[in-house]
Parts: sequence; C-alpha cells; structure tokens
Amino acid sequence: MPYSIGNAAGNPDPLLTGNYGINRISILSLLVASVFINGFGMNAEKPKNSLPVKPAQNSQSVHWISLFTGMAELQNNTMEHSREQLTEWWRYSVERISKQIPEFPEDFRTTRIWREIKFIENYLSRLKPVFAGLQAGTYNLNETVHHLRSVFSDEENRLTKWKQSLDNLQGLVLWLPAFSHAREYLLGAFPLGMEDSDSLCKSLIQSIKDPFPFLESGTRQRFDESFLTFKKNYIERYSSLHEEMRNVIRNVKKEESKVDPIALRNLELLSGLQYTDKSYLNRVNILARWIQRNQCTLPVSRILERYPRCYCNFNPCSIRQTSAPVNQINVIIQEGIEYFRTALRRCRNLIMKEVEEQKPDDSISKQIDTLLGKGTMIPIKAQTIDTLNRIIRQNTSYFQAKIRSRTDSTKESAPDS
Repeated sequence: MPYSIGNAAGNPDPLLTGNYGINRISILSLLVASVFINGFGMNAEKPKNSLPVKPAQNSQSVHWISLFTGMAELQNNTMEHSREQLTEWWRYSVERISKQIPEFPEDFRTTRIWREIKFIENYLSRLKPVFAGLQAGTYNLNETVHHLRSVFSDEENRLTKWKQSLDNLQGLVLWLPAFSHAREYLLGAFPLGMEDSDSLCKSLIQSIKDPFPFLESGTRQRFDESFLTFKKNYIERYSSLHEEMRNVIRNVKKEESKVDPIALRNLELLSGLQYTDKSYLNRVNILARWIQRNQCTLPVSRILERYPRCYCNFNPCSIRQTSAPVNQINVIIQEGIEYFRTALRRCRNLIMKEVEEQKPDDSISKQIDTLLGKGTMIPIKAQTIDTLNRIIRQNTSYFQAKIRSRTDSTKESAPDS
C-alpha cells in the first residue's frame, strides 16, 4: 500500500496539507536553518568587552603615563611602549628609592626631611596595589591609568607636586655617595692658614648641619661646585707645605749631629727624679718622633684626592711651629736641665747634709755638687740619680713642698736655710 500523509482514518492531515501551504518536510527545513544560523552566531550580539577602545581614551592614558614617567615623547608612541616605560619607571625608580630610604645617613634624619619622606610614602602605599594589579594582569593599561588618576583625585597638579618631591628625593639618594665623601673630607681637613680656603671649609661644614635644602638639585650643585673649589686649593696648598716639610727634614738629617748627646742623656736621667716635671723630656721625644714621622716619600697629591691628609699624618700647621726642630730640641734640653738644677738648689743644704752622712763615691759627690752649683754641667750617671732619689724618699714632704713652690727666680736660686 502506498505511503500517504493522513490521520488514522486515512484522511489527509489539514495542518500538513491543503490551504495551510506547508508540509512536514518544510517545517524540518526551517528548524535546521534556524539552528544553523543561531548556532554559528551569525546574528549573535557581541560581548561588551570586545568593543574597540576609543582612541581618545588611549591618548588620555598615554598623557598621564608621560606625567608619571616624565617622558613627554611617549605621546607619539604605542600603548605597548608606554606600558613598558611605566613599568620600568616604577621598578627602577620608585621601588629602588623606597628601599634606600631606611639607609639614609644620620645627617639626613631631620624632622623636615622626614615630613617630606612621609608625604611621598603616603602616595606610594596607594600606588603599590595598582602596579601590582598591572603586573599580575588584573588590570589592562587603561584600567591601571584610571586607578592611578584616582589616587591623585584626577588632578594633574597633585601628581606634579608629588612627582617633584619624588624626583628631589631620588636625586638626593643618588647624590649621597658624593656627599659622604665631601663630608668626611671637610671634617678631616687641616686649617691651612689661608683665609679664603679656611672660611670656605667652615661654610661648607655649616651647610651640612642643615641638610634639608639639599633636596633641591640647585643646592646640591652649588655645594658640589664649592667643595671642588675648596678641594683643589686645599690639595695645592697642602702638597706645597708637605714638600716644604720634606726640605726641612732633609736639613734636619744633616744637622742631627748638632744635638748635644751628653746634655740629652743628662736630661733623660734627671727626668727620673721623683716628683719633678717630665714635660721637657716629653717635648724632646715628640720633636724627635715628628722628625722621624715626616721623612715621607708617599705620593701625597694622589692620596689627597681621596683623603684630606697624607698617610704620614703631616699637619700643615706644624711647619710654622717647627721650622728649626734641631735648635728647638737643644733649647728644650737646656731649659729642662736648668729646671732640675733649680729644683735641687732649693733643697741644697738638706741634700749636702744627707750626702755627708751617706758618703757616696767621690764621682757621685762631684756630680751632685755640679748639679747644685751654677757652673757648666758634666755628664752624670744613673747612680747619682739613685742617690738623690733615696734622699728625696727620706724627706718626701719637704722635697714636694720645695720642688712645687712658686717663687721668683732669685728665691728659687737661693739655697734653703
């Protein structure tokens, strides 16, 4: 029986035939077409995030990025290049500075500088999560700029003020090594006796005590220029005086034979007397060490580029005070011997009485007689000093009173009664 479209009774289905003008095959065709069209999204609505970004928005983002980085030329570059510059600015400028702030030297830990740092750090704390979102991919570049603008209330003036403070601090951080060198140099420099140079040194040291102005690049530049001027003049003058001292020492070495060795030995022995002044021998020893120390052959000019003193510790002031050290040594030796003879003469009668009772060797008695007199000195021996010290110990209070008494020269020379 041929297949026919109809109902159970064999009559044609009015929904599929006749005036309705459509059959089951046609409906199936329409359904397939509908699935095809909808399934492949020919007329589907595009997602909102796929809408193209307006050029004006990109331009505004690049403008703000140029404000942050200080690179006006970014206006003519791509968004990707702008993103790279913004990330680099944050990583190599801002984050590095924030890590170095706790390492500021003691001179810069003032209230005014601390307030400036807090102003910078307050904004940094709000910027960090925004840049973290950019680096993590949470924000695209336009979204990042939107958040950055919000931090500064969308006001360019606020950003400019903060950026200026940040740039000043960055400049200060980079300048600190040069400042540390200048500070140590100035504090270690000797006065040279040159009014201009010494005054400039004092002025620079005074400016170090108030470091807040160094936040300004102009102040740092003026300080550097003044320091270089001072350093140049200082090196020239110090080197000249150092060379002059070398010449003095060369002459001293030639004149060392003029130091009276017998007188020097007498002073060394007399300095062993109890309760007496040891400063004369100390001064002679200081001059002798000074002569030895100043036999310098070091490259002083090269040293002064890094350090304000030659490694021999030459003091430029000393050349004016010790222009003839051999003569000074001889003068001090004679003054010292006369001091001891005067001190002993104050106790002449007591000493002579004790010598008569103790009956030392004739040579010792002769040396004591010479010390108590006013004639030319002869070489003395250690045994003589030992004898005098025994007498002093037996009469300690008396000797202390006589030796330390303050009288005029006539009375000092007169023997005790």
